[in-house]
Amino acid sequence: GANFGCFAGVLPTKKKLEELLAVARTMEQALGYPLRTVSGGSTSSLVLLDRGEIPRGVNHLRIGEGILLGTDVTSSRVIPWLRQRTMYLEAEVVEVLRKPSVPVGDVGRDAFGGTPVF
Repeated sequence: GANFGCFAGVLPTKKKLEELLAVARTMEQALGYPLRTVSGGSTSSLVLLDRGEIPRGVNHLRIGEGILLGTDVTSSRVIPWLRQRTMYLEAEVVEVLRKPSVPVGDVGRDAFGGTPVF
């Protein structure tokens, strides 16, 4: 699957999803069976769905923000065909902290053997 927007703000593109499908096909050949799910991202990928740019073979999106809030934070947009007033939430605030958007601490190698720079 793909992760767009959530970390580092990288936006989905048709090209990136086509690259994902190429990796999925390589995996299928190596495994000897078809993958049931190829996840093409999250709510941020809905803009590609709107444009008809989701490649055939991507059969799953994780759209929690879109379904719950009707918005896409990566492009600061309201998704017009979804509802924005879907719930009322009441909760007691226990703690308020600022979370850095850049990791804090020593940085090691990532899953691909590279050292990320933030």
